[in-house]
Amino acid sequence: MKKMILALFCAMICFIQAPMTADASVRSGIVPVPLSQATAGSYNIDAVAEKVNALVERINSATPTGTDDEKRRQFFALNREIDMMDREIDILDDRLEFDYMSDILSWGDYIVLERKLDALENLLDRAEKGLERRFGMDD
Repeated sequence: MKKMILALFCAMICFIQAPMTADASVRSGIVPVPLSQATAGSYNIDAVAEKVNALVERINSATPTGTDDEKRRQFFALNREIDMMDREIDILDDRLEFDYMSDILSWGDYIVLERKLDALENLLDRAEKGLERRFGMDD
């Protein structure tokens, strides 16, 4: 469902921008990025990876302590952080897909970056499952 909504959004953006001339796109503030400038560094995947790794370390070192209520609060606080990081990865993934569909990003670069994001999502998923086991909760 997400992919279909994203595709419709991308098509709508492309349809809106299609009649623009080069001068109109500059006046409106929409300036296409040349292919040579769309590199892996422009997507900050390394920064996201650092955040994911730091979060996973915190999750893996978390131990349930206190009353049942305190344990639930610990669990849900970490789980919220996982959800926020997952959303950040999804937004970056959507941007990659949009840039590929807009010919800003090559297919090869798109696949490489997409695989890096998939690996980060898998790392988060494994950490979340471990958190659920450790706290005896299932979100």
